[in-house]
Amino acid sequence: MCVEKSEETVYPSYEEKVQMLLGYYREVVHYVSTIGVRCDDIDDIAQDTFIEALSGLDKLRDVNRMKYWLLKISKRNSFQCITDSQPVSGDQFITDGLL
Repeated sequence: MCVEKSEETVYPSYEEKVQMLLGYYREVVHYVSTIGVRCDDIDDIAQDTFIEALSGLDKLRDVNRMKYWLLKISKRNSFQCITDSQPVSGDQFITDGLL
């Protein structure tokens, strides 16, 4: 008779996840600074990234992927910031035929 050994998976508590998350702050700031956003926006993007990550932390299934999850959020936030800060040309701003 063969008995299978079952390993119990130990999941970190919410507080432990928060501490892990905050440990990546410098890496997120460095990553955002390499994307090409304005220096004035780097801290705002990092802050938005961590706010978004904290609100979705309970949905993160694999804490081993936390760093990459954070970087993905920061990348999306960075590109959104770049897109929002691009000047609008006149032909993009036409509303109801008026300039």
